[in-house]
Amino acid sequence: MTNNFSSIGILKKIYFYLAPQRKKDLFILFFLSILTSFAESISIAILIPFIGFFINPSSYLVSDLLMGFFDAFNINTTDDLLKTISFLFIAIVIISGFIKIKFVRLSNNFSENITSDFRRTTFDFFIKQNFSYHAEQGSNKIMTSVFHKSKHVSLIVFHSLNILNSIIVSVAIISILFIFNPLNTGIIVLSTSSFFFIYFKIQAISVSKKGKEISLRQNFEIDIYTNTVGYLAEIILYNLRSFYSKLFRDTSEKTAKLQADINSIGMQAKYYFETFIVVFVIAFIYLGNLTEKSVEMNISYFAILAFAAQKCLPLINGIYKSSIIFKGAAPIILDALSILDNTKFESKSIDGAIENKQPIFFKDKIKVEKVKFQYDKNLPYILNNVNFEINKGDKIAIKGKTGAGKSTLTNIIIGLLNPTEGKLIIDDIEINKNNLLAWQKNIAIVPQSIFLNDATILENIAISESLNKINLEKIRHCTKLAQIDSFIETLPGKYNEKIGERGVKLSGGQRQRIGIARALYRDANLIILDEPTNALDAETEKKVMDSLANLKATIIMVSHSDTSLKYFDKIIDVNEFE
Repeated sequence: MTNNFSSIGILKKIYFYLAPQRKKDLFILFFLSILTSFAESISIAILIPFIGFFINPSSYLVSDLLMGFFDAFNINTTDDLLKTISFLFIAIVIISGFIKIKFVRLSNNFSENITSDFRRTTFDFFIKQNFSYHAEQGSNKIMTSVFHKSKHVSLIVFHSLNILNSIIVSVAIISILFIFNPLNTGIIVLSTSSFFFIYFKIQAISVSKKGKEISLRQNFEIDIYTNTVGYLAEIILYNLRSFYSKLFRDTSEKTAKLQADINSIGMQAKYYFETFIVVFVIAFIYLGNLTEKSVEMNISYFAILAFAAQKCLPLINGIYKSSIIFKGAAPIILDALSILDNTKFESKSIDGAIENKQPIFFKDKIKVEKVKFQYDKNLPYILNNVNFEINKGDKIAIKGKTGAGKSTLTNIIIGLLNPTEGKLIIDDIEINKNNLLAWQKNIAIVPQSIFLNDATILENIAISESLNKINLEKIRHCTKLAQIDSFIETLPGKYNEKIGERGVKLSGGQRQRIGIARALYRDANLIILDEPTNALDAETEKKVMDSLANLKATIIMVSHSDTSLKYFDKIIDVNEFE
């Protein structure tokens, strides 16, 4: 994670990933900020003659500067003048209020839409990456970025908008005060700005450190949760509930404490400032010899100053508070945005190239030519100089000792992993990133670990198909081949029976056979199975293997079982390629 990004740099990086519509929304909000500042400055400007009128009304009626205005609106008496100024002041305040309400609504919608966009963009990025990326990053980082850290993007954007709006409005109001009394206004602005700047600098380092720690602890919270789900059986058996509960509780409480500290630092400046401003105003009145000035001047200035302070001080405090929140969220945002680094985000162009290629129809043979593979350049080769051919319709077994590279080899054939060296050739066409998807449309897989969703059996076999489009007869045929149909018919809901999260209501063998039925349902030319029968009894294994052997599709199966090798035309021993 890059720690040297300025606030402007972070905002530029967020802006880079904004959707075109969000960029348009941003300019609308900026325009509303300008309107708000304009309305506020006019309300202050109108307040000056409004206060002056009550002190000395006759001076306005004889003013040469205002005679043209009075003639145009037929203002001849002090009552006419009072009505006009009152109407203008009230109208401007109401208009300003409506603009502020509109700004608040749009800015909230804008920031939450950005959260949604960022979640979607991050999820799309992850889902488009190749298999090796996920193997390196792990699912925890994905979950943390998509569900935990994405909200901080909108947090920073929302507070940045508030800072911008507050600065524009404050500058507009202060400009009017400068016109009326530049010296005193300059002293007040300089003192107030210095107070918040010094206080912000004192707190910024602490807030940034707390933000970094929150980012790390958010990752750790996801780690604890996923580990608890993965180790659930052992946790229950070994009575480790209290250990994991305490671990999560301690982490969660520490994260909450850090966030509370950041929030407190953002809020407590207001109370320090209130103390400072009371002392400062009394000293200012005493040292400024204001009593020597005219009563009219004193009353007018302090009335305008009070109105401006009522407008500005919450804005200035809001700038400080938003800056503190920005500082605390910045490390979390940088960690999340690093995932979408331009050097990594290549999936869109790759997808475009894939979709534009002609489909590959597997008609003749698969050729693995001089393939070598290593997971890291500093690690030894798992596969070394692998060469073989598979004809269409062949039934192929891949065997070898544990860790010899059986699953790695099938992942290369599937296209989940790219060989470090060598080629995968289908019908004399070398597979590359431009035709990979076309090749993968020919394949169905039964992975070693079958994932089942907390949905019906029907939905778990026909994944991604809507219920009204699922071919039930085809489902029945596939489950019959997978030797799971008899069991399904005993269930209360039959094919509409929900099987629990990760298929918890099924045995290991039943989950495997659901996985086989899922692969068969896709009518693939090539079916690759990674030890699909290791949880089956001998009789069920024989029935499943008989079904697979009679398929027209090409079959590649990783197996440790010597009893199943008789069903295959060719046996590839990966021990020969170490």
